[in-house]
Amino acid sequence: MKKYIFLFFIFILFSGCRFGSRAYEPSEDTNTIMSEYPWYLDMDTLTMEQANTIFASMEADTDLNIDLSKVVIDAPKVKIQYFYKSFLTKESFILKADNGENFTAREILFKINEKTSKNLKGHDHVFFEGLGFLGYEGDMPVYEIHQGS
Repeated sequence: MKKYIFLFFIFILFSGCRFGSRAYEPSEDTNTIMSEYPWYLDMDTLTMEQANTIFASMEADTDLNIDLSKVVIDAPKVKIQYFYKSFLTKESFILKADNGENFTAREILFKINEKTSKNLKGHDHVFFEGLGFLGYEGDMPVYEIHQGS
């Protein structure tokens, strides 16, 4: 039996299969990114001007020490999952980077707000507590919104 396990391992090693070695890995040491960005997921849909006003105040807050221009997901597309209706319904959506290469914190927060605000308006668990890396669908990274109340 050990011989077969060893052969399987050798096959995987030399066949080009890689476990967890994609081009787009989470940008932090853990599988959770962006936990330092305060955001409420039940805001109304924002215009870019409204969002920029909020973002400017976030960046001006020296206690936060955040950089919204930081690249947080180095991939051209990402799948985001979240829950609503007291965690009974799971929703997902795909976002495409404006520059076709990666997402800044500013862009991902704005786009997540656009996609989640209607479903989460007035619900519990609307505090954004980061994005948890779940894996890949093909070459597209998949993240789950960590939601708090």
